[in-house]
Amino acid sequence: MMDASKIHSEDPHVLHASSIFFNKLVEDPRKQKITMGVSSSVPIEIKTLYFPEFEQTLPSLEGKTVCITGCTTGTGFIVARTAVRKGASNVLLLNRSSDRAEKAEQLLKQEKESSLSKSNIETIPCDLQDLESVKKAALAIKSKYEFVDVLCNNAGVMALEDVVCST
Repeated sequence: MMDASKIHSEDPHVLHASSIFFNKLVEDPRKQKITMGVSSSVPIEIKTLYFPEFEQTLPSLEGKTVCITGCTTGTGFIVARTAVRKGASNVLLLNRSSDRAEKAEQLLKQEKESSLSKSNIETIPCDLQDLESVKKAALAIKSKYEFVDVLCNNAGVMALEDVVCST
């Protein structure tokens, strides 16, 4: 059992991103037990210890078009936020249409303002469970942008039964 009271808080998106690695019960500072790593997880705030220094070492993304799938929270959101902070010309958020997607775009636009970034931030509806939705998203990107410099395939499925596969 991890003692979450020893984790410092700064960014609520970081814990959700970290849930991939922790995937166990933890006790939050309010003494409520939460399950991490499943769709019902409740992000709690923790402070990252190493990412700010690492982020400073990353090169500028000026002139680059960055596409990120699954960037409403967690790792995908952090990638999108970092692209904005690093001045990517275009940050394309490939998410299913939802309140969470709208909130993520809003937060990233606030980040753009506070970091004085010139990034164009755009949500392109894309449901990776629907091939027609993916095709529409690809056509939308292709019609507006000459290149995609970075494609972060972040969206995924978690908390599935571990099944042995044979070939």
